[in-house]
Amino acid sequence: IVLNSKGGESTAALQIAGIIRDHEVYRRREGGVLTTLDESETAVCFSACLLVFAAGYERHAVFDEYNDPSLPSRLGIHRPGQYDRSSGEYDSSPDNRDIRRVRRQLEAYFDSVGVHRELVDAMFAVPFDEIRLLTRDEAQDYGLVTTR
Repeated sequence: IVLNSKGGESTAALQIAGIIRDHEVYRRREGGVLTTLDESETAVCFSACLLVFAAGYERHAVFDEYNDPSLPSRLGIHRPGQYDRSSGEYDSSPDNRDIRRVRRQLEAYFDSVGVHRELVDAMFAVPFDEIRLLTRDEAQDYGLVTTR
């Protein structure tokens, strides 16, 4: 599955991830589901896209051509938000009941795909209206990528 997305809704991304993981091809030794980024230089996988990326049995990310692990990848995280129709704004406060529910869903989901739940803490540390790019080392330490 080749990805290039600036994000979307976490609930929809978790549903897509479930479809991927439930498919019979998912756990095949050869030809199982591989998630990766589009080969174009501008391809990114931010926010909810990261949930779909994590659904791959194998997960490959493109890192910099200079082999410097401190440089960022094109995998980006931030805190989830919920659109409030009455105010026309996103609410990402920890007091929001739905945001707390999403946090629990993310922790359970990452546990199920072998990604360390500390990634959820890192996500919630980034404001909703910002993106923080993960470094190669972070992506590997979280278990988000399966190969270099």
